[in-house]
Amino acid sequence: MLFSNNESREIDFENLFKTEKPESVFHRLNNSEVFSKVKLDSESKTIYWEGMAFYIDYDGKRKPGPLDIAPEFLYEISKPVSSEKIYH
Repeated sequence: MLFSNNESREIDFENLFKTEKPESVFHRLNNSEVFSKVKLDSESKTIYWEGMAFYIDYDGKRKPGPLDIAPEFLYEISKPVSSEKIYH
């Protein structure tokens, strides 16, 4: 993953989500088909999965929304990538 400081880092998502409880929304990301639907939000500079989280709207109705992970957290759990591993 390329961060805004131009540093390439890798994240072990498999280990990140495998400890999640089955009722956790993040547990569903252990499924490779679900995980592969990841998108990049260019405005918030992070990754997200559409419709994976829910919120209560102003009218009190439960609505689907994106599940995102804070870029600061992604950076914190990532490891630097050596220049040999960077793909151009």
